[in-house]
Amino acid sequence: MCFKTSPSLITTFELSLSQVLSQTSKKQKAAAVRSAGGLLMPKIWWNLQQIPHDVRTAISVLALEPKIVRSICCPKCYAKYSLTDMPEICRRRETPRSKPCGETLWTIRSTRGGPRRVPHRLYTTQDFESWLEFFLSRPGIEDLINKSYSHRPSPEVMHSIWDSPAWRSLGTFTTTRGNLTFSYYIDWFNPLLNKISGKTMSCGAIMLFCLNLPYNLQHLVENTFFVGITPPPKEPTVTTITAVSDPVVERLQAMYHGKLIRTHHHPNGVMTRAAILPVIGDLMAIRKALGFAGVRSHNFCSFCNLRHADMDCLDPNFWTLRDGATVRLAAEQWRQAQTKVRRKEIFDEHGVYHVKHTILGMMHNWIEGILQHHTRVKWGIGIITSKEDLDAGSDDNATPAATPTRNGFDLDLSDDEIDDSPHDEEFQPDSDSESDSDFENEEKEEQEAAWRAKCIFTPEVLSRIHACIDKTHIPTWIARPPRNLGEKSHGKLKADQWLTLYTIFFPLILPEIWLASKKSQDTALLDNFHDLVKCTNIVCSYTASNSAADNYLHHYIKYRRSSKHLFPGVATRPNHHYAMHNAELMKFWGPLPMLSEFPYEQHNGTLQKIKTNWHIWEMDLTMLRQICRRGRLSGFVESYINVDGPFGATLKVLFPNHAATSTDSPNVTQHDEAQQNSKGKHLSPARYNLILAHVNTLWPNTILRHHTHLPHPVTAHVLPPVAVQVSHIMHKGRKYSTSQMHPGGSSISYHIQDGTVDAGFIDSMWTQVLVGVPCLFIFVTPHTHLSADDSAHNLYLALPGLLGDVVYSQPTPDQTCTQVLIQQSQIRGHVAFYDRPPGTFGIKAGVRTLVDSLHRNRE
Repeated sequence: MCFKTSPSLITTFELSLSQVLSQTSKKQKAAAVRSAGGLLMPKIWWNLQQIPHDVRTAISVLALEPKIVRSICCPKCYAKYSLTDMPEICRRRETPRSKPCGETLWTIRSTRGGPRRVPHRLYTTQDFESWLEFFLSRPGIEDLINKSYSHRPSPEVMHSIWDSPAWRSLGTFTTTRGNLTFSYYIDWFNPLLNKISGKTMSCGAIMLFCLNLPYNLQHLVENTFFVGITPPPKEPTVTTITAVSDPVVERLQAMYHGKLIRTHHHPNGVMTRAAILPVIGDLMAIRKALGFAGVRSHNFCSFCNLRHADMDCLDPNFWTLRDGATVRLAAEQWRQAQTKVRRKEIFDEHGVYHVKHTILGMMHNWIEGILQHHTRVKWGIGIITSKEDLDAGSDDNATPAATPTRNGFDLDLSDDEIDDSPHDEEFQPDSDSESDSDFENEEKEEQEAAWRAKCIFTPEVLSRIHACIDKTHIPTWIARPPRNLGEKSHGKLKADQWLTLYTIFFPLILPEIWLASKKSQDTALLDNFHDLVKCTNIVCSYTASNSAADNYLHHYIKYRRSSKHLFPGVATRPNHHYAMHNAELMKFWGPLPMLSEFPYEQHNGTLQKIKTNWHIWEMDLTMLRQICRRGRLSGFVESYINVDGPFGATLKVLFPNHAATSTDSPNVTQHDEAQQNSKGKHLSPARYNLILAHVNTLWPNTILRHHTHLPHPVTAHVLPPVAVQVSHIMHKGRKYSTSQMHPGGSSISYHIQDGTVDAGFIDSMWTQVLVGVPCLFIFVTPHTHLSADDSAHNLYLALPGLLGDVVYSQPTPDQTCTQVLIQQSQIRGHVAFYDRPPGTFGIKAGVRTLVDSLHRNRE
């Protein structure tokens, strides 16, 4: 990234201080001012007049302004027009023999200069080539991308899309330097956030993630290409969306053939190509964007030719998967049809429009689909208590709010050129397509099914579930579900809360409840639940394999078959059939969470929060411009946060999450080593001996001596008797604490040297600098395992899919509590636990139930 003037770094302070400090603590503000003062005092105070005080000037100096393209389009069908020859009304015809659209293309708007005749609707997109230059000109990005070209796929287990057959399906494209592979996402959201009573509005966000980056960096705002935002207040229909997609597709096609793009390593330009691999979104967005039939159509499945009437079929051999040639042929026939009647005939026969590629969204299909349906409709938890509540409904356009991330700052840079107000448009999006009405009817039927459901749990059982939700120890990054689950006041659950119910809380309490009853119905319910959780842990895993996919399909068919017997009055929903295809998706794409809609929807949540003053005419422009500016500022911070001196120190204070993810532990000098170690306190003999043995095993070529073994040779390396104690660390983006600080944050599972896994609590953590290398030593108190006799009562041994276990809550008299020393790399993940009283499961001593599902097989 280049800068136009020498005070550009100082301009960053002005921009950051004016826009960010309002979101920081008083301590951060004071520290930032002190750090900035160290840079400002010697050089700048004498020349303050050179520093721009207008934020737009700062944006220009820092090259934060994106290249935005606005094109004229029809408000109804989105047909593209040129300003030089635009007619009064839209003349586009859906087919050669259809009537013209007829929508008015001009309008009168009030501006500061008086009424003006302007185009009624503009479509806002970002220039792809300009963004690529920003993206590839940042230091380090090309090096990260190059790793994808030299990556060697894992032969058995897939850890990312790089290991998948999908990655190899593009031939040599994904392994050729200069070629970039993206995912394509589209979905709609309500930018009003329900702030105007009774009004709804819809904007569609189109985004690309660069799949050549490591997964943890793909979704960051500075690495996301925000293609465009469809203009409010109405979203395109299943037929008019083509006009929205065409400009995007044209630019992507041009980049597929290659263009000269300037990069950090090639400032004069290098040939760069781009391709789209998966298209991601929820079911409605995918079907609308790619032209598949609605969920109530006879051809309701975009993966196979199963008819809607056969939705209960559980034999994968019964249906035939769609193939690309047949889909393209039917789509081309539909496109060339001369009348709407003929198009409908083709559509009814094949269930496709003109389409290229798709993937099933795990979050909407499984977590918010299968799991929510099982809870609300099959179990009757969280049922709607009255028909009035059902009719009142909820905001279906709401997007999950953006959680605090390392990009937690905003640029409030409004452009008030047009004096517009929300009442100059109709807010309610129209729905003149079969697909739209299909999804609305499907949602209504789901709500009515929940209203008719009968809760299978007694009030006493529900109270035990509530107690488990309340008393279970979990780490701070887990959002605890409502403690009054099942009551009207608990509100709408988010996707991550549905997931934790089935991977943490229900597995900790339902086996205890159902096995104690000894009723055949409860045993059947437990088996059904076990199959569902087993499938959940597989489909939500960050690894995938053919054997795991087959295991998923086996348990999912068992789940659906037993559900028919346990819940005979509950109808099968399209989601249940779609989930039958998860096995083949895992085999082809790899881990499905890495292609989930969730990070894209977080960006939608960020877009919702951008201040637009509800100016509909420029709402899409404001949101796109602001989030693109935010991405460029974030990229700047990421590039310069580690520079030495007050400037880097100030950035670290203002953007602590950036600093936490950007810094590595460099080697230190011998003088600094002695100085840092001197800040510590004396280790106990037991801990000291464990560290000494551990280090000498880890570094056999650098033997450290015991500090009491005097005299020491001049060249000897001696293990210091002191170390600095720390209360928490960050590991793979998660905070781990000692048991004294936070029991839930200290409960972990960890790998042992022999390849097995154990669990326990982090007792203490110590840092030392040894031979110039910063080292972290973690002391863990393992759990006390059940005796052979009590292990016979461990119900989780018969339910391995729950990933649970039972241990003693306190060491037994004949067992000693010893600590083990592990490295940070041995941590597998947090472990949720629930303490149970003596007598639970028929075990006399107090026990602790564990669930080791939170790691989800992350590397």
